[in-house]
Amino acid sequence: QHLRRFVNEAAPECSETLHSGWKVISYGHRKKFCAIAPHSKWVNLQFHNGAALPDPAALLDGTGKSMRHVKISSNTDLNDTLRTLISAAAAQAGGAA
Repeated sequence: QHLRRFVNEAAPECSETLHSGWKVISYGHRKKFCAIAPHSKWVNLQFHNGAALPDPAALLDGTGKSMRHVKISSNTDLNDTLRTLISAAAAQAGGAA
């Protein structure tokens, strides 16, 4: 719930969609830009075009062609650096910068 609220605050104009079959919540504008994927001991915040995002703090993990993720283990991981990353992803997907 904290991460959902955090994403909605970082990109307030985005749409939120529950995909119960995949057990994820996705966020988008004209295109999807991120998704919350819960695991038993952490939550991944997946960025659909994360490989193209600026990541000076090296938060993003993954080696795929475009998808990257940030592993969220506690509320202390919800910081200004992550907020900037979410805002950049939202802007890239057609939202407000």
